[in-house]
Amino acid sequence: MNELRLILLGIGLSIILLIYLWGTFNQKSQDRAHTRKITSFKRDPVEGSKVMPRYDEVDEVSTEAPAEMDAFLANPEPPDINTSDFSLPIKTATIDKVDLNLSIPNVLNDQKEQSQDIEEDESREQENESQIIKFLIKAAPGKTFFGDNILAATNIVGLKFGDMNIFHHYGAEGMESEESIFSLASMYEPGYFDLDNMETFQTKGLTLFMQLPAPMDNIQAFDLMQETAMRLTDMLQGEIWSSKNYPIDTKTLQAMRDIIAKSP
Repeated sequence: MNELRLILLGIGLSIILLIYLWGTFNQKSQDRAHTRKITSFKRDPVEGSKVMPRYDEVDEVSTEAPAEMDAFLANPEPPDINTSDFSLPIKTATIDKVDLNLSIPNVLNDQKEQSQDIEEDESREQENESQIIKFLIKAAPGKTFFGDNILAATNIVGLKFGDMNIFHHYGAEGMESEESIFSLASMYEPGYFDLDNMETFQTKGLTLFMQLPAPMDNIQAFDLMQETAMRLTDMLQGEIWSSKNYPIDTKTLQAMRDIIAKSP
Protein backbone atom coordinates (compact mmCIF):
# COMPACT_ATOMS: atom_id res chain seq x y z
CA MET A 1 0.00 0.00 0.00
CA ASN A 2 2.81 2.37 0.88
CA GLU A 3 4.66 1.55 -2.33
CA LEU A 4 1.57 2.49 -4.38
CA ARG A 5 1.40 5.84 -2.68
CA LEU A 6 5.05 6.57 -3.41
CA ILE A 7 4.54 5.67 -7.10
CA LEU A 8 1.54 8.01 -7.41
CA LEU A 9 3.42 10.83 -5.67
CA GLY A 10 6.37 10.45 -8.09
CA ILE A 11 4.07 10.52 -11.09
CA GLY A 12 2.37 13.75 -9.79
CA LEU A 13 5.69 15.49 -9.25
CA SER A 14 6.84 14.54 -12.72
CA ILE A 15 3.71 16.01 -14.29
CA ILE A 16 4.15 19.28 -12.37
CA LEU A 17 7.81 19.49 -13.44
CA LEU A 18 6.87 18.98 -17.09
CA ILE A 19 4.19 21.69 -16.91
CA TYR A 20 6.68 24.18 -15.39
CA LEU A 21 9.33 23.46 -18.04
CA TRP A 22 6.82 23.84 -20.87
CA GLY A 23 5.55 27.17 -19.55
CA THR A 24 9.06 28.53 -19.20
CA PHE A 25 10.01 27.49 -22.75
CA ASN A 26 6.82 29.01 -24.18
CA GLN A 27 7.38 32.40 -22.37
CA LYS A 28 10.93 32.67 -23.69
CA SER A 29 9.71 32.00 -27.23
CA GLN A 30 7.12 34.82 -26.99
CA ASP A 31 9.73 37.29 -25.64
CA ARG A 32 12.09 36.58 -28.58
CA ALA A 33 9.25 37.05 -31.11
CA HIS A 34 8.27 40.41 -29.53
CA THR A 35 11.88 41.60 -29.62
CA ARG A 36 12.19 40.87 -33.33
CA LYS A 37 8.95 42.72 -34.03
CA ILE A 38 10.16 45.88 -32.28
CA THR A 39 13.54 45.94 -33.97
CA SER A 40 11.91 45.53 -37.41
CA PHE A 41 9.70 48.73 -36.99
CA LYS A 42 10.24 51.26 -39.85
CA ARG A 43 10.15 55.07 -39.30
CA ASP A 44 8.71 55.78 -42.76
CA PRO A 45 5.14 56.99 -42.50
CA VAL A 46 2.48 54.71 -43.77
CA GLU A 47 -0.53 56.07 -45.62
CA GLY A 48 -3.48 56.48 -43.35
CA SER A 49 -1.36 56.45 -40.16
CA LYS A 50 -0.55 59.37 -37.87
CA VAL A 51 3.02 60.46 -37.52
CA MET A 52 4.15 61.45 -34.02
CA PRO A 53 5.66 64.94 -33.95
CA ARG A 54 9.35 65.30 -33.44
CA TYR A 55 10.12 67.92 -30.82
CA ASP A 56 13.63 68.52 -31.95
CA GLU A 57 12.39 70.06 -35.18
CA VAL A 58 11.06 73.62 -35.48
CA ASP A 59 7.43 73.80 -36.54
CA GLU A 60 6.20 76.78 -38.48
CA VAL A 61 3.08 77.05 -36.28
CA SER A 62 5.15 77.35 -33.11
CA THR A 63 6.53 80.72 -34.25
CA GLU A 64 3.11 82.33 -34.44
CA ALA A 65 2.46 82.34 -30.64
CA PRO A 66 5.59 84.33 -29.70
CA ALA A 67 4.80 86.81 -32.48
CA GLU A 68 1.31 87.41 -31.09
CA MET A 69 2.70 87.81 -27.56
CA ASP A 70 5.24 90.40 -28.72
CA ALA A 71 2.49 92.39 -30.42
CA PHE A 72 0.37 92.37 -27.26
CA LEU A 73 3.23 93.51 -25.07
CA ALA A 74 4.07 96.32 -27.52
CA ASN A 75 0.52 97.73 -27.49
CA PRO A 76 -1.49 96.25 -24.62
CA GLU A 77 -5.17 97.13 -24.68
CA PRO A 78 -7.58 95.91 -22.02
CA PRO A 79 -10.52 93.93 -23.34
CA ASP A 80 -13.80 95.74 -23.67
CA ILE A 81 -15.91 94.14 -20.94
CA ASN A 82 -19.42 95.34 -20.11
CA THR A 83 -19.53 95.25 -16.35
CA SER A 84 -23.13 96.41 -16.17
CA ASP A 85 -24.26 92.83 -16.70
CA PHE A 86 -22.79 91.57 -13.44
CA SER A 87 -22.38 94.76 -11.34
CA LEU A 88 -24.13 94.92 -7.95
CA PRO A 89 -26.49 97.75 -6.99
CA ILE A 90 -24.89 100.34 -4.73
CA LYS A 91 -26.91 102.20 -2.10
CA THR A 92 -25.75 105.72 -1.42
CA ALA A 93 -26.04 107.13 2.09
CA THR A 94 -27.04 110.71 2.74
CA ILE A 95 -25.54 112.77 5.55
CA ASP A 96 -27.50 115.55 7.15
CA LYS A 97 -25.81 118.87 6.75
CA VAL A 98 -24.74 120.44 10.04
CA ASP A 99 -24.14 124.12 10.28
CA LEU A 100 -21.07 124.31 12.51
CA ASN A 101 -20.72 128.03 11.95
CA LEU A 102 -23.88 128.63 13.96
CA SER A 103 -23.34 126.19 16.83
CA ILE A 104 -19.92 127.41 17.99
CA PRO A 105 -20.79 131.12 18.30
CA ASN A 106 -24.00 130.21 20.13
CA VAL A 107 -22.05 128.22 22.71
CA LEU A 108 -19.60 131.06 23.18
CA ASN A 109 -22.42 133.57 23.58
CA ASP A 110 -24.15 131.37 26.16
CA GLN A 111 -20.94 131.03 28.14
CA LYS A 112 -20.38 134.79 27.98
CA GLU A 113 -23.92 135.49 29.20
CA GLN A 114 -23.55 132.99 32.03
CA SER A 115 -20.25 134.59 33.05
CA GLN A 116 -21.89 138.03 33.05
CA ASP A 117 -24.78 136.74 35.14
CA ILE A 118 -22.37 135.26 37.68
CA GLU A 119 -20.41 138.51 37.89
CA GLU A 120 -23.61 140.49 38.38
CA ASP A 121 -24.77 138.12 41.13
CA GLU A 122 -21.43 138.35 42.90
CA SER A 123 -21.51 142.13 42.60
CA ARG A 124 -25.01 142.24 44.09
CA GLU A 125 -23.93 139.95 46.92
CA GLN A 126 -20.96 142.19 47.68
CA GLU A 127 -23.22 145.22 47.65
CA ASN A 128 -25.66 143.52 50.00
CA GLU A 129 -22.86 142.40 52.31
CA SER A 130 -21.39 145.91 52.28
CA GLN A 131 -24.64 147.21 53.74
CA ILE A 132 -23.97 145.37 57.00
CA ILE A 133 -20.74 145.92 58.94
CA LYS A 134 -19.88 143.21 61.46
CA PHE A 135 -17.45 142.52 64.28
CA LEU A 136 -17.26 138.98 65.59
CA ILE A 137 -16.29 138.64 69.24
CA LYS A 138 -15.20 135.05 69.85
CA ALA A 139 -14.34 133.29 73.06
CA ALA A 140 -10.75 132.09 73.34
CA PRO A 141 -10.18 128.42 72.43
CA GLY A 142 -11.65 126.21 75.16
CA LYS A 143 -13.45 129.16 76.76
CA THR A 144 -17.13 130.25 76.92
CA PHE A 145 -18.99 133.52 77.42
CA PHE A 146 -21.42 133.34 80.35
CA GLY A 147 -24.70 135.22 80.44
CA ASP A 148 -24.07 137.21 83.61
CA ASN A 149 -20.69 138.44 82.30
CA ILE A 150 -22.28 139.46 78.99
CA LEU A 151 -25.04 141.34 80.82
CA ALA A 152 -22.52 143.25 82.97
CA ALA A 153 -20.29 144.16 79.96
CA THR A 154 -23.19 145.39 77.80
CA ASN A 155 -24.36 147.62 80.62
CA ILE A 156 -20.91 149.22 80.89
CA VAL A 157 -20.52 149.97 77.13
CA GLY A 158 -24.03 151.47 76.80
CA LEU A 159 -25.88 148.56 75.10
CA LYS A 160 -29.54 148.23 76.05
CA PHE A 161 -31.72 145.13 75.84
CA GLY A 162 -34.67 145.71 73.55
CA ASP A 163 -36.29 144.80 70.22
CA MET A 164 -35.89 141.19 68.93
CA ASN A 165 -34.48 140.22 72.37
CA ILE A 166 -31.01 141.51 71.54
CA PHE A 167 -28.93 144.50 72.70
CA HIS A 168 -28.88 147.89 70.90
CA HIS A 169 -26.70 150.99 71.08
CA TYR A 170 -28.30 154.42 70.59
CA GLY A 171 -25.17 156.56 70.66
CA ALA A 172 -22.88 158.23 73.15
CA GLU A 173 -23.23 161.53 74.95
CA GLY A 174 -23.57 164.37 72.49
CA MET A 175 -24.51 162.15 69.51
CA GLU A 176 -27.51 160.13 70.62
CA SER A 177 -30.05 158.65 68.19
CA GLU A 178 -33.63 157.58 68.58
CA GLU A 179 -32.94 154.58 66.33
CA SER A 180 -30.50 151.77 67.00
CA ILE A 181 -27.06 152.54 65.56
CA PHE A 182 -25.70 149.00 65.96
CA SER A 183 -26.80 145.87 67.80
CA LEU A 184 -25.39 142.83 69.63
CA ALA A 185 -26.62 139.24 69.16
CA SER A 186 -25.34 135.72 69.82
CA MET A 187 -23.35 134.13 66.98
CA TYR A 188 -25.21 130.84 67.43
CA GLU A 189 -28.85 129.78 67.31
CA PRO A 190 -31.27 131.05 68.32
CA GLY A 191 -29.25 134.30 68.23
CA TYR A 192 -31.29 136.18 70.82
CA PHE A 193 -30.97 136.38 74.61
CA ASP A 194 -33.34 135.28 77.35
CA LEU A 195 -32.98 138.12 79.82
CA ASP A 196 -34.69 136.15 82.62
CA ASN A 197 -32.23 133.26 82.31
CA MET A 198 -28.93 135.02 81.70
CA GLU A 199 -27.40 133.22 84.73
CA THR A 200 -27.51 129.93 82.77
CA PHE A 201 -26.89 131.35 79.30
CA GLN A 202 -23.64 130.40 77.54
CA THR A 203 -22.21 131.09 74.08
CA LYS A 204 -18.87 130.92 72.33
CA GLY A 205 -19.34 134.10 70.28
CA LEU A 206 -21.16 137.38 69.86
CA THR A 207 -21.92 139.45 66.75
CA LEU A 208 -21.84 143.24 66.78
CA PHE A 209 -23.39 144.56 63.54
CA MET A 210 -24.51 147.84 61.98
CA GLN A 211 -26.91 148.45 59.10
CA LEU A 212 -25.94 151.12 56.55
CA PRO A 213 -26.84 153.85 56.15
CA ALA A 214 -26.69 154.53 59.86
CA PRO A 215 -29.11 156.97 61.57
CA MET A 216 -26.10 159.25 62.04
CA ASP A 217 -22.87 159.91 60.16
CA ASN A 218 -21.63 156.54 58.92
CA ILE A 219 -17.99 157.08 59.86
CA GLN A 220 -18.88 158.32 63.36
CA ALA A 221 -21.21 155.35 63.83
CA PHE A 222 -18.45 152.97 62.70
CA ASP A 223 -15.89 154.51 65.09
CA LEU A 224 -18.36 154.13 67.96
CA MET A 225 -19.09 150.50 67.08
CA GLN A 226 -15.37 149.71 66.72
CA GLU A 227 -14.62 151.19 70.16
CA THR A 228 -17.53 149.26 71.70
CA ALA A 229 -16.34 145.98 70.13
CA MET A 230 -12.84 146.45 71.52
CA ARG A 231 -14.10 147.19 75.00
CA LEU A 232 -16.39 144.17 75.03
CA THR A 233 -13.57 141.93 73.77
CA ASP A 234 -11.29 143.19 76.53
CA MET A 235 -13.86 142.73 79.31
CA LEU A 236 -14.93 139.25 78.17
CA GLN A 237 -11.30 138.24 77.42
CA GLY A 238 -12.20 137.18 73.90
CA GLU A 239 -10.90 137.77 70.40
CA ILE A 240 -12.21 140.20 67.77
CA TRP A 241 -12.62 138.95 64.22
CA SER A 242 -13.96 140.41 60.99
CA SER A 243 -17.13 139.25 59.21
CA LYS A 244 -14.91 137.16 56.88
CA ASN A 245 -13.72 135.09 59.87
CA TYR A 246 -10.26 136.66 59.92
CA PRO A 247 -8.70 138.31 62.95
CA ILE A 248 -9.05 142.07 62.84
CA ASP A 249 -5.95 144.00 61.78
CA THR A 250 -5.20 147.48 60.48
CA LYS A 251 -5.68 146.49 56.87
CA THR A 252 -9.11 144.96 57.56
CA LEU A 253 -10.24 148.03 59.50
CA GLN A 254 -9.19 150.32 56.64
CA ALA A 255 -11.09 148.16 54.12
CA MET A 256 -14.21 148.39 56.28
CA ARG A 257 -13.86 152.18 56.54
CA ASP A 258 -13.54 152.39 52.72
CA ILE A 259 -16.82 150.51 52.29
CA ILE A 260 -18.55 152.80 54.76
CA ALA A 261 -17.17 155.93 53.06
CA LYS A 262 -18.68 154.82 49.72
CA SER A 263 -22.05 154.07 51.26
CA PRO A 264 -24.67 156.86 50.86
